[in-house]
Amino acid sequence: METNQQQTAIAKNLKRVMDDRGLNALQLSMDSRVGSALIGRILNGKTKNPQIHTLQKLATALEITVNDLLVDGDPVEGRRVV
Repeated sequence: METNQQQTAIAKNLKRVMDDRGLNALQLSMDSRVGSALIGRILNGKTKNPQIHTLQKLATALEITVNDLLVDGDPVEGRRVV
């Protein structure tokens, strides 16, 4: 998968899960300990290559897997990290 396509998938999936959970960037920032400005840059596609530990923190806070953020398509709704 091309980096730009992957970034689009990350932003799309992150936004979808945030919307489903009723979270904004500040709330997710507090839950994940990832800066709200960085979350905003990911959502806007300005951060082209988020680091894996950033994605892991976001996924853990959202109770999904990193793969759910990376796949092109809907993340698995309601999946919990074990």
